[in-house]
Amino acid sequence: MPRRKTKTILLSEMEVFNTVVKELEASGDFDGFDFSTLTLSAKYCITPAIRPENLKKAITNIERHMAINCKDNLDHIVGLSSLSKITNISRPTITRWVCDGLIYSELQNIKFANEVTHIYDLTTILEQLKTLATKK
Repeated sequence: MPRRKTKTILLSEMEVFNTVVKELEASGDFDGFDFSTLTLSAKYCITPAIRPENLKKAITNIERHMAINCKDNLDHIVGLSSLSKITNISRPTITRWVCDGLIYSELQNIKFANEVTHIYDLTTILEQLKTLATKK
């Protein structure tokens, strides 16, 4: 994943410089620091997305798995590692999709032996991925 762009501005060039210096001096944590080197930086916000080739592969693999293996209603419910195996996408990538909110589970999580297991419904995940594919 590429590094995010970062913009850095020398704070001494801004109008708020004296106000910031007064605040820092008042806190007492910055005794002996050179305030002329203060900088302000901001990182570019990256919009999360799924690669089109991964999206197509995941949709195809879920459809194939459901056609072959899902005879019962409970066959559609899987864990994160099973979802990774079914889609043939790495587990860290699937976890990133979940953390970015691109896919999510509408089912409640199961707590077993003091560990929470996240469960996913394949039909819901398939609908979410197809929705993402139509947006691209």
